[in-house]
Amino acid sequence: MLSEDINAGQGHLRISQTDATKFEIGRNLALTPGKVIFQNDLIQLIQYEPTTPTVLKRPLLIVPPWINKYYILDLAPDKSF
Repeated sequence: MLSEDINAGQGHLRISQTDATKFEIGRNLALTPGKVIFQNDLIQLIQYEPTTPTVLKRPLLIVPPWINKYYILDLAPDKSF
């Protein structure tokens, strides 16, 4: 497994925490429509499209989750923030 992790990181150790082949963007991960409206070396600002008929007037700003993995907010339709 160490060898696989080093190969996945192209020479650097990239510890795998799950089987990445089980996830496909748009099928079972990151299903909410949206787009990156700003990006720099530090952040990506993503604007999601409304998925309900009514929305709040003020936008919601989400800062990096404590685990620094944004997909945790949009795992599946029944688990989407």
